[in-house]
Amino acid sequence: MTARTLADLPPDPAWRDPILIIGAGPVGMTAALGLAHYGIPALILDEDEGPCVEGSRAIFMERHALEILGAWSPVGRQMAEQGMTLLAGRVFFRSTELYKTFSAPPDPNIRYPRFVNFPQNTLERLQYEALCATPLVSVRWRHKVTGVSQDDAGVTVEAQTTDGPVSFQAPYALACDGPHSATRHLLKLPFPGESRERHFLILDVRMQLETPRERWFWFDPPFNPGRTALLHPQPDSIYRIDYQLAADDDFAAVQTPEAIHQRIVATVGERPYEVVWKSVYTYQQRMLERFKHGRVFFLGDAAHLMSPFGGRGLNSGVQDVWNLVWKLALVRAGAAPDALLETYDAERQPAAQENLRLTADTMRFLVPTPGPARWRRDAILRLSLPLPAMRKRVNAGHMSNPYTYRHSPIIVDDAPQAGRGGQRGPVRGPAVGSLAPELVVADADGAPVSLLDLFGESFVVFAFSDDADAGGAALASVIPNLPARLPVSLYVVAPRPATSPAPEGVGYLLDGAGALAAAYGASDGTLYIIRPDRHIAARRLRGDPAGLAELPALLRRTAGLELAQTPQAAQARSARS
Repeated sequence: MTARTLADLPPDPAWRDPILIIGAGPVGMTAALGLAHYGIPALILDEDEGPCVEGSRAIFMERHALEILGAWSPVGRQMAEQGMTLLAGRVFFRSTELYKTFSAPPDPNIRYPRFVNFPQNTLERLQYEALCATPLVSVRWRHKVTGVSQDDAGVTVEAQTTDGPVSFQAPYALACDGPHSATRHLLKLPFPGESRERHFLILDVRMQLETPRERWFWFDPPFNPGRTALLHPQPDSIYRIDYQLAADDDFAAVQTPEAIHQRIVATVGERPYEVVWKSVYTYQQRMLERFKHGRVFFLGDAAHLMSPFGGRGLNSGVQDVWNLVWKLALVRAGAAPDALLETYDAERQPAAQENLRLTADTMRFLVPTPGPARWRRDAILRLSLPLPAMRKRVNAGHMSNPYTYRHSPIIVDDAPQAGRGGQRGPVRGPAVGSLAPELVVADADGAPVSLLDLFGESFVVFAFSDDADAGGAALASVIPNLPARLPVSLYVVAPRPATSPAPEGVGYLLDGAGALAAAYGASDGTLYIIRPDRHIAARRLRGDPAGLAELPALLRRTAGLELAQTPQAAQARSARS
């Protein structure tokens, strides 16, 4: 193994930097931060004059998005420190509180909160500041993309600027240009889905409330009868209020100062306030049929557009980026075939489909069609008052969670284990394809180590062994057979320290209390492979602690090294060489 991290991989001689990113929104800037972290130059083109300067827009960020941004830049930690972590959430039916949920107290071993409220305009400012600090990224404002063409060698993007037309060439382009994607229109790609006549008035209001760190959700409140409303606290005493509008409401009329004043007073009573931003949102559910078209990838809202309930839009866009950048790093280095990039579509398409399904379920509950659906929804709400068991049927928005890549071509599940009588036994530990659990263990010297700091730079192998010395020797014996250019970090997880120094290329993690083994459902001989994006790529729960003979083959499969290179790429590479 010559490279220990993705950033250590030199580019293939045939590669030509940079990678083009179309759109300098939060997803585009996340992509640039990720590429730069792995030493890959990026060029961003955007038609605006600078980062977003107004409006909360996407405000709900889940832990994994913070972890991703924190691994690549200071932004994750800045969001955790400056954002609003909620203490509770309340759900109301008309004037009656149905129930109240409390957030779990912070775990000192978990670096980021489960969710944080943080306005998109502030996020974009922090991202842009981080990009300005790296020489690997250039942002070209006032560059309106007017043409996209491609061949076997790369992509050409044409743009109109204040100084006239310009063009750029790159091996790949990332379309992060939002729901009205110019790239999508230029490639004449349909964006199938639905746009219902459901609209929401969105207000950012600066004011003081008695319960500043609670999320309130209303069904059929007196101040918005027959519809829903939502209040979210943000930093700096700003509250986001979303009001579902009637189908025949006039957009201009509902945004007049008088109409807005009446709504705010009816919602929170007479008190000083300042409206700092307002907008009208239309519920849409759309998705491209493919997220990769030749050498152009679509990410975030350019690929999939979903209603905002549960905070799935921006969070899934950040996860799109995480899925793609490590694959680009391997292909750029010639350490994996270009067919690895096809798995971006294979993995993120199902993730988007699940998010769209969940948000559609929420929308059907929030805005049921007249008739049986409306009667059923209202019955659930009424029965939730006397019957607490009915409250689990109240759908006020399922919060965003990372997707499990169950059917990916580069995820290797366990061989089924037969129990007594030939019956299949239950599988322990987290699902293959899911996000690897994060916790704090100890290194060989007993110093605390967060697993979060081990992930993200390479493939990570955990070999669980009751005997650290034997496990270290067994793991070291397979190093010569591992894929030569693949960045891999090897760890033996043992309950007690080794009596000898670790072999070269192997590290020790001490799990005296068994917390890591419990989190991973592991026992002596269990093997885990975790991808650079922290998803579990493969495992063997009942392996051979002395052999590990399967590890090289598993790494080849999970890194896509056995995927067939596309004929176009093979021909182009042959011509260049």
